[in-house]
Amino acid sequence: MLNRLIDRLIEAANAPRQAAKPPGPILLAFTTIAVVALVCIARNWWPSPYGAFGWLDPLLVGAVAVVVLLTVGLLWAIRVLHVVGQDRRWSWWILPAPIVVGLGALLIVVLPDQAMTDSWLDFAVEWKD
Repeated sequence: MLNRLIDRLIEAANAPRQAAKPPGPILLAFTTIAVVALVCIARNWWPSPYGAFGWLDPLLVGAVAVVVLLTVGLLWAIRVLHVVGQDRRWSWWILPAPIVVGLGALLIVVLPDQAMTDSWLDFAVEWKD
């Protein structure tokens, strides 16, 4: 019995290795959802159903989105390192996740906050009077 187990382990070690899978649409979907949630929270577009506790809902959603982004980023990095480093090949599925994160960061930096645009309208009405 021990000999069979050793033989199976030797066969498994000598078997040809399968090519690593690149990051795919599932990682891209999780990345996109987390980035959209963070952009909505950062730009004050997140509707909170709790009224006076408007800080609690975005805080929890933001924390979950950050954890999801960190986890997905780690999985993405591992898969990319396997595909590019070990298999020495390229896949177009490597690019979309960093592009989505970059676009989300750009939107956070470029777009004004919703509270700021609301105050601009109040200022314009006061200036006109």
